[in-house]
Amino acid sequence: MKMRLLLVLLLVLGAGTLGGQQVFFAQAASQAADDREDPDEPEAPSPAEREAADPEPPAPADPDEPMPDESDEPMPDESDEPMPWKTDEASPETPETAEDARSEDDEAEGKADDAEEPTADDPEMTDEAEPKTETPAAEPDADAAEPSAEPGPEPDMAEPSAEPAEPVAEAPTDDEDGDEAAIRETINSFLTAFHQGDAKALAAHWTEHGDFVTGSGERWQGQQQIEERYAAYFADTEDARLELLDTQIEVQSPSVAVETGIARVVVPGALPVDSEYKVIHVRTSAGWKIDSVRETDLPGPPSREERLQELGWLVGQWVDHDEDTEIKTTCRWATNQSYLVQTFRVFVEDRVDFEGTQIIGWDPRAEAIRSWTFDSDGGFGAGRWTAEDGRWTVQTLYVLPDGRLGSSTNVYERLADDKVSFSAVGRQVEGKILPNIGPVLVTRVTDEQ
Repeated sequence: MKMRLLLVLLLVLGAGTLGGQQVFFAQAASQAADDREDPDEPEAPSPAEREAADPEPPAPADPDEPMPDESDEPMPDESDEPMPWKTDEASPETPETAEDARSEDDEAEGKADDAEEPTADDPEMTDEAEPKTETPAAEPDADAAEPSAEPGPEPDMAEPSAEPAEPVAEAPTDDEDGDEAAIRETINSFLTAFHQGDAKALAAHWTEHGDFVTGSGERWQGQQQIEERYAAYFADTEDARLELLDTQIEVQSPSVAVETGIARVVVPGALPVDSEYKVIHVRTSAGWKIDSVRETDLPGPPSREERLQELGWLVGQWVDHDEDTEIKTTCRWATNQSYLVQTFRVFVEDRVDFEGTQIIGWDPRAEAIRSWTFDSDGGFGAGRWTAEDGRWTVQTLYVLPDGRLGSSTNVYERLADDKVSFSAVGRQVEGKILPNIGPVLVTRVTDEQ
């Protein structure tokens, strides 16, 4: 009966707050224990009596209003018999707010869990122990993390090793520079003797048993033979000059050095002849001498004649005709085969109606085969020849007798040794498009010039 009255009273006055519920549970547990121990004990004072005896007001009816900080009324003694709603340790003080009460409950539950599951690091948990959490690594001291603005003392250098480290590539020593300079003086002396045509001075640059292998594979052995061969060369060749290009010198040891580069021999009236060379220099009591020379001839640029040989198939007499018109073309080599000369005639009813001359040659400045054409009406033109897959294409610009400018692309395609297909496309005069010509089959009737 007493328990029911207390429950009703607490719900009316302040059970809506967590603090009121905790006070209720503590008082109810104490009262129940007292009732069991002494049934004849008089009943507890009513709420009105407690209010008259205690000047402090009861808990506020508003659930959001906080409970008083502390009550002067002592809490009744707890019974030794555990109750289902009791916590492990009753607090003698009433929590100030609902949040504080929840914190105390959470703390009490944490203590109970820690008591049941002790860890190896801390087997005995105190009442104030908190649940185990990961402890973050300590942050480094800000003063220690930042380097000092003032440089500190230099660290002590390690003692040098008894065995020196393996040497790396080093710059040439003064001796190597001096040897290279001496070899270059020898090279300049050699060039001077060559330009003077002095065979004896040239041979003196070799050792007594040195040798010279020319680009053609001929071998000159010893100073005497080298002198004889140079003397014969200068007797047949006048004003020859020797140029050394891309010269490189490597001093391999105090007594051996290697020279490499390009040797160019220039003779008036002839194309330059280039060859790669390698010279072995050795140090002797008389200074640096040539022990051996090896040359390898390099292919020179094709001559004018060699380039024009690609059009050698044009040489001969060619004929093209229809019912009323016949075109005869004759092609021959000029003297020294420096040019191809073509003449053409157009016959109408056995009468020459039109003719012209075309000269084909190599243009070294443009590095291309070019042609120049002149006709009997006073027109002239120029063309540029290119070859691709057996076809020759000639880009032509033409000035007509009246001064107008025309252009066309002429195509020659070899069908056989004596048959050629000719066509002219892209013909225009002063921007006006003209009809294409051909293809026309041209046949060689004889290969005589």
